[in-house]
Amino acid sequence: MLLGTFNSSLWNDGGGLQKGEVDVLDISTRGWARVLPAGDPGTSGKPTFPSPRAGATALSWPQALVGSNRAQSSDVIVFGGEDESGNYLADVWVLRAYNPSANSNGALQGGVNASGAGVSIQKLSTCATAVAQPTASGSSSSASSGSSSTSAPGPSDTNSPKPPSNAAQSLFDTSVTHKALAPVSIALLLPAILAFRLSSPSALSPVTPDHRMALFYLSVLTSLVAFGVGVGGLASAFTLAAFGDPRPSHAARKLSDMSWLERRRGLNSVGDLDYALAQFPRRIDMPPTPGTAAMDIPSTRGLVGPPSLTPRMPDSLEFLIHVLLHAFLLGLCILSLVALWLRAPKGAFAAFFAWVVIFYALIIYLASRGAPQESVLSTVINRISTDHTPVPATPTPSRPLSDIGVDSVPFPTSGPYAHHQPPFRIAHESEYPTSTNGHGSAEAEEDDGLDEDTRQRAIEEEMNRRDVSIVTVPKRKLFLTNPELS
Repeated sequence: MLLGTFNSSLWNDGGGLQKGEVDVLDISTRGWARVLPAGDPGTSGKPTFPSPRAGATALSWPQALVGSNRAQSSDVIVFGGEDESGNYLADVWVLRAYNPSANSNGALQGGVNASGAGVSIQKLSTCATAVAQPTASGSSSSASSGSSSTSAPGPSDTNSPKPPSNAAQSLFDTSVTHKALAPVSIALLLPAILAFRLSSPSALSPVTPDHRMALFYLSVLTSLVAFGVGVGGLASAFTLAAFGDPRPSHAARKLSDMSWLERRRGLNSVGDLDYALAQFPRRIDMPPTPGTAAMDIPSTRGLVGPPSLTPRMPDSLEFLIHVLLHAFLLGLCILSLVALWLRAPKGAFAAFFAWVVIFYALIIYLASRGAPQESVLSTVINRISTDHTPVPATPTPSRPLSDIGVDSVPFPTSGPYAHHQPPFRIAHESEYPTSTNGHGSAEAEEDDGLDEDTRQRAIEEEMNRRDVSIVTVPKRKLFLTNPELS
């Protein structure tokens, strides 16, 4: 392995790259050796080395590619590459390794016919070390960078910089865009889930279908925005913070970027609709005219109210989906909190933590109110908070009908039906058929003297007074579809 580039402000290689360092892997010991080759003396006699470069093309051959004595050496040709400033290079270098032992006696030879005379090899005994970064107190390391080092450090070198002891400096840093978009996507997903739960049927105050559809569309739109922001944050995670953010470019506005709620500016075309929409809530809130409401009209018929929505457990598949979704959401929140605590300002961590606490507090509050109806949490809270003590039934007293022909006892208020209480008066003791001492009254004694026709006529008059309708339904004929064969 040869040439290459590195950040001299973060690492110190002892000046090996400036002297054409070559790293050799010993396959028998599985260890690397840092070797400084002899340079090219050229015409001036001063050894020169190839400059640091990246992306160069190399070709290795077991024999020398050029020269007179090709069997005693092997060549590696290196061409081109890009230097640290971004300039492309066009020079060609040959790294020649000699099969016999190199002879350091004599003058160093150069060119394609070099025989290995005057070649001296220097080995580095230490690896490249990290440069200590400035601490919080303002002190910095005195280690020299790779460009100012001219000699290789030996094993006894005690002034070489040590790796930093702070583990936080070794963390992989990402761009600010990823740090911001990743938690923002989760923060947008939380209100989307709340809106979806509110759009489901629940035991809360009655919500119109239009409001439910609006909450459902708001939940879907917010979820799509959160998904897009999350994808952008995930894509920006592969961009280092040192590279900087790309400049935004102007682009045409798409149809999906426009709000579907935007309307035309013409007042004549939408004036009537706006007036109708503005008057619609007022009509709902306006009290009815006295005497025309349903409860103001005397009636003995029961008025059916809205059915009570009791929380119930979802089926097995929905139960599994709900549990996995909330477990995944809780895991994302915990992962984001840990990342914000380690890499972001503490203010961002506190804001996101408060947002998560508010979200789960609202989830528990809505579940206690029965929203949504099919929810595990709503069902559990409802079963815990509901009193299951049976209420004893109240016996119905026996008494005659009043003079106006309506029932004098108010209808029960418990149950799925709402009843209207008709007007009534308290009956006198003389109207009861029996007295308190058990003897029959005068009216009962008079009924004993009536004949059968008079009593039947009295019963018919009483039935007419009660407004009782008798409906006779004919019996259905029974047909045998599969008679047995005799």
